[in-house]
Amino acid sequence: MKKCMVIWALSSLLLLVGANAVADVTPLSNSNYSYDIAAGASDIVKISFDYTYGNEVLPMGHAAFRIRRLNDNGTDGFLGSFNIYATSFNLDTDYGPYSKDMGLGGVNHYEFTLNRSNGLWDLAVNGTPIDFVALSSTNAIQPDGYAVTPDSVVANKYFSDESLQSGLNAIDLGWANLVGSELVGNANNGVGGTGAYRLWFAQSENGSVANISVTPVPAPGAILLGAMGMGLVGWLRRRRSL
Repeated sequence: MKKCMVIWALSSLLLLVGANAVADVTPLSNSNYSYDIAAGASDIVKISFDYTYGNEVLPMGHAAFRIRRLNDNGTDGFLGSFNIYATSFNLDTDYGPYSKDMGLGGVNHYEFTLNRSNGLWDLAVNGTPIDFVALSSTNAIQPDGYAVTPDSVVANKYFSDESLQSGLNAIDLGWANLVGSELVGNANNGVGGTGAYRLWFAQSENGSVANISVTPVPAPGAILLGAMGMGLVGWLRRRRSL
């Protein structure tokens, strides 16, 4: 029984600290680069990396990098495109595009937090959370019912990987109904998705990406279980030493 309790405690702790990372610098001068992220046990995942687009000012419609849905067969699908310009950048999703007036010359650290269960995401650049402004009205009212209008600050930002799971999420959250084979409601594209992602970086002269890190974020209940588990391990050890 004690052995089972210890295993349970250690499993909870692994959920808290589990992560994977690639520290190598990958130059982008000669080719595109993809990095695949398999779905994990946690709904929420932090994806961070250091990226520079080099000396270029990207033309309209040219994505500096993208976060894609990774399919089981190795293909991918739309999730979001990140575009960098001389003095601003934007992220184009099913519920975007969102824009920020801020230059991103040189190397910058990006940290995306994505919740596949409800489709919420956010972004911090160099440790500072980004408040995006809507470039235009979105094609669909956001799942929370917020009607995005041009130049408005968007508090809750959503993504959809357009998978079957993203549609089921919208239904489970009460944001959409299934009529025949189509979603009807606020979340016309679904929200969140499978939790498997592909980072795609465009070829860019003098561009590079490094320190890619993927860290699962446990739910509050898992944190509590982990803390209780480690406390139990300590109690068992103290009891055995008496």
